[in-house]
Amino acid sequence: MRTLLTPLFFFLSLSVVGQIFFEKGYIINSANQKKECFIKNVDWRNSPTYVEIKYSMNGDIETISFEEILEFGIDGASKFIRRSVLIDKSSDHLDHLSLEKAPSFELETLMLKVLVEGKASLYYYTQGSFQRFFFANNGSEIQQLVYKKYKKQR
Repeated sequence: MRTLLTPLFFFLSLSVVGQIFFEKGYIINSANQKKECFIKNVDWRNSPTYVEIKYSMNGDIETISFEEILEFGIDGASKFIRRSVLIDKSSDHLDHLSLEKAPSFELETLMLKVLVEGKASLYYYTQGSFQRFFFANNGSEIQQLVYKKYKKQR
């Protein structure tokens, strides 16, 4: 039985290690220059703070912070844009709900994942359990879709 399980665990461990690849994509840097490259696709659960790229498959890996990028995308997979937006960071947790019904917006520069792009576009931001959706219509400014939980005063 042990002789059968050892090769099985070996092959399973190989398939787990090989899940992250450099994929063809592009970056647009802060100088608004578009560069073709290969981006390490880590299927970001949180909005990225940096990306790892190579300009050729055999090239050196460069780490670029989101402050240096206006936009990046992986062909057929995902696209992120950096924008300064008003965001409500009010808590959604019952123990920390505010008494204020209105959102309390703060201006922040974020990397937003593009979910839908067109006349009406939808964007997503997440950090841990904190998540917000944003939208823009016909090229207007990006705004947060507001859904706020709050405590009602008695």
